[in-house]
Amino acid sequence: MTLQLSPLDAVEREMIVEELKRSGGNMTKAAKNLGGSERIMGFRVTKYKLDPKSLIR
Repeated sequence: MTLQLSPLDAVEREMIVEELKRSGGNMTKAAKNLGGSERIMGFRVTKYKLDPKSLIR
């Protein structure tokens, strides 16, 4: 099942995915680098059905 995202959500998701890749799947680092909190990052990861561990390069 594919998520139906608005253009804004698609951009946000892509930014989160790229930052999680850069931070080695570390949500705390990714959140800090994006200027947010770990809690909000957790909400977004759930919203977009992401698995940070699968994004480790």
